[in-house]
Amino acid sequence: MKAKVGNNVVFTRAQNLERVSGQIATIQGVGSKTILLILITFISALATMFILGPLEILSAYFLIWIITFVLLIIMSFNPRAARVLAIPYAVLEGMTVGAISGVVAIAIPEADLLLPGLALAITMAIFLSASVLYTTGVIRVSGFFRRFMYTLLLGVIITSLVVMIAGLFDSQIYEIFYGATSYIALLISIIMVIISSLYVVISLDNANMIVDAGMDKTFEWYAAFGILLNIIWLYYEVLRLLIILMSRDR
Repeated sequence: MKAKVGNNVVFTRAQNLERVSGQIATIQGVGSKTILLILITFISALATMFILGPLEILSAYFLIWIITFVLLIIMSFNPRAARVLAIPYAVLEGMTVGAISGVVAIAIPEADLLLPGLALAITMAIFLSASVLYTTGVIRVSGFFRRFMYTLLLGVIITSLVVMIAGLFDSQIYEIFYGATSYIALLISIIMVIISSLYVVISLDNANMIVDAGMDKTFEWYAAFGILLNIIWLYYEVLRLLIILMSRDR
């Protein structure tokens, strides 16, 4: 009997698809593909920072964002598409990461590449720690945990939209919630790092459930894509926290 894959629509949809290759997904397969996507993203980010130029790529940021968003939507509703689209997605995300990291290095010259490098190191440390805590059973992803995290994320999104709209009428509101010197902004940033870290654990559990459900091997790409997506989100949140901390010391 197959294990149930998650409580969300995407993984329920994935479970209902038939196996076509005759090979099933494995943890080793998910791991190797995750490492590959991380390396592609890292190389793309480095190329953007040191060869293509962050400012040049940033000028095309909106177009790149649209393309990556479309790829994300396609893979979310058609998990098998990740086999073809996960690598292009990693390349484009790497360009975005490289552009933003490069601009941060330019905007804060005294830090140069220290902030992006430190953010990367912290992100990978959190990812490895989360992997160990999950695989050893210290952190368990229950149905309640998932519902709580989904509700929490929805609350964050709604709050962000409200603050964004209110900020259009009163810039002081935006400064309170997102200003580099605001204690509220610092607290929010810390909370977002914690939330994104926990979502990394959820993505690991999603991958594990795909394997336990005996899904087709092509779903390894989908699982790896989900893990990469959360790692990149975590990187942005860590980078933002470091920027706030450094701005307070300037």
